[in-house]
Amino acid sequence: LMTVYEDIVKLVANHLRCSICYEIFVKPVTLLCGHNYCQKCMQGHLQKNPCCPECRTKVGAQLKKNITLCNILEIPEAGGRDLWDQVLTRAEQDVRHEGHTGTRTQRLKKAVPGSKRLQLTGYKPVPQFAGSSGFALLTFSPQLGHRRLVFRPDQRRIEVRHSHAARAAQHYFSVCQWMAEQEFASGSHHWDVDTTDCRAWAVGVAHADLRQDQRLGRSPTSWCIEWSSKRLSAWIAGVEMRLEQRQPSRVRVLLDMADGQLAFWSLSDREAELYSVQVEFRAPVRPVFWLFGTQEKNALYFPAP
Repeated sequence: LMTVYEDIVKLVANHLRCSICYEIFVKPVTLLCGHNYCQKCMQGHLQKNPCCPECRTKVGAQLKKNITLCNILEIPEAGGRDLWDQVLTRAEQDVRHEGHTGTRTQRLKKAVPGSKRLQLTGYKPVPQFAGSSGFALLTFSPQLGHRRLVFRPDQRRIEVRHSHAARAAQHYFSVCQWMAEQEFASGSHHWDVDTTDCRAWAVGVAHADLRQDQRLGRSPTSWCIEWSSKRLSAWIAGVEMRLEQRQPSRVRVLLDMADGQLAFWSLSDREAELYSVQVEFRAPVRPVFWLFGTQEKNALYFPAP
């Protein structure tokens, strides 16, 4: 029973972490939608975007101090903020040394009836459909690409080639991007993209009728995350949403056609959600990738499972 209590404390501690800076709250404020952030983090976010980073609800002009969270963080009898830092550090160490994510989660579900999704610090939370999704081994046809791009099957990578090496073969896009051959009309699927060797890129999905001159994320029927101009953004049907996370070196795309869920996760150090969106897909979709086309050897790599 004592172990269960310890896990509950770790669960509570995880909810005292700001989802912008990933640190223990400092002067927590509550938005009209109910989500909490550090005051300084939220003020910085609002300079770029007027919406809540989690639910996209428009934020009011006034940020209200969360007195309850402040009191919890500063409980002197329990050691104050230092205590919560120690709890989170211990949780991360437990995961690295033990690796019993499933066992601990099951214990907590029994101890806390009705809990459906638990996110413990150091554990690897994934969307509920991720466990049943099938890995998609992507393939690429020149007819669905761009003249400056080449796919190297032996290395499983798309790269930008020298302009003089670009062949006159038929290509589809006039912008530097490539659509995979795989088309998804049903089921749950995922694929991984290594972005280490790419200066700027976009990873997402689009309806198969994406026009030749339409860049990924800028059309009404395409959705992606993009690293460009040293910032990370989500482009959803032509609307940009600035993201606070750092550049991920490896991205997992999770697609559930039945429930209309599209999620992007960073696999760089530990799994963490970058962005997710609910979409009413009206037609099958295909994976699409944009690369910054003026720098030779810019490349995206597609590792097998």
